Amino acid sequence: MDELKKYIGTKIKEYRKSLGMTTIELGKLSNTSQTTISAIERGTRFGTFESMLKICEVLGITLYDILPSEQSENLNVPHVHNERISLILDR
Repeated sequence: MDELKKYIGTKIKEYRKSLGMTTIELGKLSNTSQTTISAIERGTRFGTFESMLKICEVLGITLYDILPSEQSENLNVPHVHNERISLILDR
């Protein structure tokens, strides 16, 4: 699960930086603390589902853009998690 946190955090950081946005700005726009944004980007924690949706909305992306593809074999994410993630996103 730590690998998944790091992957998601790296993707969020890449998108944020590509927009020239600081963690403080992303935090204010997504109604999430800068501390939480930094922790997510470092891969030390997940945000809540609602905060992750808001972060993605501010960045102009979807949750699919920050989740690993099914072909990401370098991440040790159990297959059952991929199925659960797909079920949640397809609702």
